[in-house]
Amino acid sequence: MDAVRNELGGRVMADQPLSKRGCRAKGQDGEREIARLLADLLGVKVKRRVRQHQGDSDLEGLDGWSPEVKRAARPRIAEWWRQAASQAITAGNFPVLFYRLDGGKWRAMWPIFAAMTPGEPCVLAWLDPNLAADSSVEAWASVYRESLKSNGNSNET
Repeated sequence: MDAVRNELGGRVMADQPLSKRGCRAKGQDGEREIARLLADLLGVKVKRRVRQHQGDSDLEGLDGWSPEVKRAARPRIAEWWRQAASQAITAGNFPVLFYRLDGGKWRAMWPIFAAMTPGEPCVLAWLDPNLAADSSVEAWASVYRESLKSNGNSNET
């Protein structure tokens, strides 16, 4: 396969559409961006999971939570939430969806149950986006801190 250079000088495979490559890069940039924001907010080491397999969460370092990260022009919240919740149930963690629409601020979606019963096991009801809070990242960070206290964990660096 021949490689060509895009307008920024990066190499792209000639038969790979730039839009598909652009979407992947946008997602990776979003993962790095929210990881930095969370590390600053929480004082913990949060990083992008480099080698992701089907069902893996997007970030490492958030004990007890399975984060899914989305950057997009148009929202597909219910679809994204189902993905985040399914992954979390498999991992035995709380789901959290971090998303940012073009030109917007980062948002966090998480199960309301997490604020009321930190440390409780996963439930299939989490798949319903109507049972999730859609908040600022800062509000979710408060819930995360409480979940660590309830479990006796500390992920601080």
